[in-house]
Amino acid sequence: EAQSAESFESLLQGRIAGVNIQLNSGEPGATPAIIIRGLAAVSRDDASALSEPLYVVDGMPIISRTSSEFSITSTNILADLNPSDIESVVVLKDASAAAIYGSRAANGVILITTKKGKIGKPQINFNIRTGINLVPQLLDVAGGAKEREQVAGLYQQYAPYGTYMPSMYTDITNPFYNNSSDWQGYLYGTSITQDYNTSIRGAGDYGQYSISLGYMDNKGILFNTGFKRYSSLASTTFYALNKKLIINNTLAVSRTDQGRNPDALSTGYSALLPLPNNPLVSGAEVYQPGKSANINDRVRFSSDATLNLVKDLSYNVNLSMEYLRSMQDVYSMSRRTLRADSRSASGENRNLLFQNTLTYAPQFG
Repeated sequence: EAQSAESFESLLQGRIAGVNIQLNSGEPGATPAIIIRGLAAVSRDDASALSEPLYVVDGMPIISRTSSEFSITSTNILADLNPSDIESVVVLKDASAAAIYGSRAANGVILITTKKGKIGKPQINFNIRTGINLVPQLLDVAGGAKEREQVAGLYQQYAPYGTYMPSMYTDITNPFYNNSSDWQGYLYGTSITQDYNTSIRGAGDYGQYSISLGYMDNKGILFNTGFKRYSSLASTTFYALNKKLIINNTLAVSRTDQGRNPDALSTGYSALLPLPNNPLVSGAEVYQPGKSANINDRVRFSSDATLNLVKDLSYNVNLSMEYLRSMQDVYSMSRRTLRADSRSASGENRNLLFQNTLTYAPQFG
């Protein structure tokens, strides 16, 4: 079984020669940049989009981040592929990719094959993986007595004559006199990753079968971030005419839910901006980090039949359908004005493939 990961791209990093995989963000479910044939643009953002390879799962080119005509969630659409369901990954970098897939393979092709049933008794697997995400070393901030000491020194050195320090630094009865709010501790915290996978696979004289279910929950260390994946995969293979006719069927249904902070970078800095002696709620100042819910639902079905006509000659017919729906809900609130901002967006994409292939593959020697 594959090791736990949000996406299969993370498992390929540093393992395939000539393939550059960069994780530009540490947020759960982040989209990595995969470059096979070099950059296709000068800027980094354009390069990751224009240099993206073609992804083919079980013989079907699937919708990826940039192949869709809309960009609703701006999240990793391919993260719905459960690494535990992947049997093999092959990267095509040379002219063979263009010979098969044409201009779509200009940036290379990544062929993904999912697991099938195996001959023998049914195999039942159930795996549980857990992990802990630790918060990195945060910056030390002054508060309480330490802050009063620093402020007093600044007033003595720079304040004009007759200027007095605010009462929160001098009046012991002031409720903010010795209060220190840990803003960084409010935004960052240790989180847990959980990954559950179960499957049953087997085969008989007339075919093979495989059914798998997966659930992953990675809670981010930053407030209002995280990644969840629900995946299911069912595949069957039937033999007929003394195994001259082979019929394969695959159905995959998945959902990914990525929680993001609408302005994660500013949130990190804003943890250092408020005075430590301000509580989380103080008068008109309310700290309410934003939240962005990004959901991708995908249904993929493929069916193909291969008939071996004569020696070295075979005919294949393939019908594949794919449906992708993306939804985003964003909410944010100003810390100063208490004005809330909320917006939603959604989009759909469909992919239909029907192809016929006649293959003649003689063997010489």
